[in-house]
Amino acid sequence: SVSFAGYARLNQRQTVITAGQNLKNIIRDAQSRANNNELDCTPGKCNCDLATDIQFSGWYVDFTTQKIYGQCAATTFNDKDFGLSTEVVITPYVTPANQMIFKNNPPSVSGKSTICVSNPNLSSSYYVIRVNESGSISDDGGLVSSCTP
Repeated sequence: SVSFAGYARLNQRQTVITAGQNLKNIIRDAQSRANNNELDCTPGKCNCDLATDIQFSGWYVDFTTQKIYGQCAATTFNDKDFGLSTEVVITPYVTPANQMIFKNNPPSVSGKSTICVSNPNLSSSYYVIRVNESGSISDDGGLVSSCTP
């Protein structure tokens, strides 16, 4: 019926908006953890007792695994899943590929990024998140008809 199709489309739109807002908050969480120098000082993680050899790489937003995590040298810690709806698709335009890295000294991000959140059943409806070189995180305040880097 027409009313069901309209409801389904409204529901899909809301799912994309909610996922986009949640992802924006997840990115902010990684940025905040980096800016606050959040480390894992348990033995074998960040070697906090060796202040000169912490090798803090930063906080990562990994779009392949859909997790954020901190990293010291080759050791990751405090993994946190995005936990977004399986109905949405995330298309990141980021460098390096599929990752954003927030660092704390000085506060920075790996590069300018555009992240598009969409639903394959919903044409021309994207939630767009932008991160500029200074680390400012913004969106377009709702769904837009296209998403390009």
